[in-house]
Amino acid sequence: MSRVWVRCFVTVLLLFSISWAQSGDAAAERLVNEVAPQAVVTITRHPTGADMVAVTPLSPKFTAPALQAVCQRIGEQTGDPSRGVQIVTSRMGTSDNLVFLKASFATSGLINRTNGEFNLQAVARAVGAGPSGFASFVVSLPGESPNAGTIRTYANSSAAIAGKYIQSPPTMEYRIRLFTNDPAKIVIPANLQSVIKPKVPQPTPRRRTNWPLFAIIGMCSVGVGLLVYCRLLATAKPRTR
Repeated sequence: MSRVWVRCFVTVLLLFSISWAQSGDAAAERLVNEVAPQAVVTITRHPTGADMVAVTPLSPKFTAPALQAVCQRIGEQTGDPSRGVQIVTSRMGTSDNLVFLKASFATSGLINRTNGEFNLQAVARAVGAGPSGFASFVVSLPGESPNAGTIRTYANSSAAIAGKYIQSPPTMEYRIRLFTNDPAKIVIPANLQSVIKPKVPQPTPRRRTNWPLFAIIGMCSVGVGLLVYCRLLATAKPRTR
């Protein structure tokens, strides 16, 4: 699929954001599933109220300094600086080419259980920024459940998302695909209510002429005129010859 076609297609999807009670937007899901995820971001609510975040790049070539920068940017996007950033390595097999990094830290402002909101925009702007950013990734939220305001699928010219709810154990999971690495241009609504709908200009109401009222006034005026005329005739004196 050509990049031009993809950009045109996701622009058409700007108006579509479907609730959990509906079947979902198959087109948005197809967009995010066309490319393999490059990272997994796991967000868990700590009993103290903090959001515990883990970022795992799925490429062994991703460097520790670049991962450190991703963690710092997430804190910048939430407005709560990332705390206690730790980066560890894990090896798959004996090959040096299969060494993966995993970063963990604490922040806040990513989960709002009351409103069923997840700050996917903050995550996307942080992990997708710059040439080394991830263009496709998974956001997993163990322990979280959707409500009527939770956004499931959405797409615009900057991003496409497709979420699903896993009942056992309860987990919200989103596949996200970005079409730009400019953080300022990445827009993902927090909930269904914040989805921007096009404003349709309302026609200016025409002032209706109250013809019945004018007719009544006209008839009354004629009647008064006739009464005055008859009165004048009745009181007029005959001419003397």
